[in-house]
Amino acid sequence: MQRTNGTLRGKAEIRAFLAEGARRRPNEWVRWYRDAHYYTGGDILIWEYPSQTLDGNQVDILEFMQHRDGKIYRHRIYWGWFGSQMLIQSALAKRSKPQA
Repeated sequence: MQRTNGTLRGKAEIRAFLAEGARRRPNEWVRWYRDAHYYTGGDILIWEYPSQTLDGNQVDILEFMQHRDGKIYRHRIYWGWFGSQMLIQSALAKRSKPQA
């Protein structure tokens, strides 16, 4: 998906994004473990996928959602240190590959 920003609008764009993410997996660091702790206040819901899990490490992210009338209207993911390092290494590896 070539995009000029990170905003997805509508079911079709979200579906395409999730399909691409699923195509690139499985990845040993993507486990989606989180405990039962979360924060909610007003229209905000936040939870963490910590880097340390019960059975090893995973990509660490913080998921931040805003909801209205039972639907998510804004969703963001913030990468932790471990996940950020993985993104940097991936970008550097792609940059060093010869162009076809």
